[in-house]
Amino acid sequence: MQQGGIVLVRTDSATQFNTALAQNAKDTEDLVIGSAAGQVDPGVAAGLTVKSRLKHITVVSMQNLAWELWLWRKDTYDASLTDPDLVFPAGRWSFLATDAVQIAGAGLFYYYIEGNDQFYQDLDVGGEVHLMLINRSLTAKGAAAPGLIMIELGLEPVLGW
Repeated sequence: MQQGGIVLVRTDSATQFNTALAQNAKDTEDLVIGSAAGQVDPGVAAGLTVKSRLKHITVVSMQNLAWELWLWRKDTYDASLTDPDLVFPAGRWSFLATDAVQIAGAGLFYYYIEGNDQFYQDLDVGGEVHLMLINRSLTAKGAAAPGLIMIELGLEPVLGW
């Protein structure tokens, strides 16, 4: 069976996930419809539902840290601490610091996972992808330039329903 086209959704390291994060601290971003980096391609946001299947995740980071990435179906994220019916997680992926590779042993750290087939839908019907990044390392993530990070999702649009 032939897969559909993969649409890349990328964060913008200059403006997204650019705050300092202590161990177990989180940062959230709502990626919106647009054509620039850090935004959701209109090709996957038809009807503002972003109905798609997540196929791969790439993380490119200045720091070699243990990352946890959550995908949420609503922009309320984990707001409810007492009612499981009020949270809408779509998936969670963990990257250990030992998962990272560098090219020629220098520069940026690359993390990658493929083989996903995780369904995603924006239940807010805002054409957004809701991401949460958690630093699971003892070392804090730096703010701005020392802690730049880019996350790329490969989404396959789901058609016909």
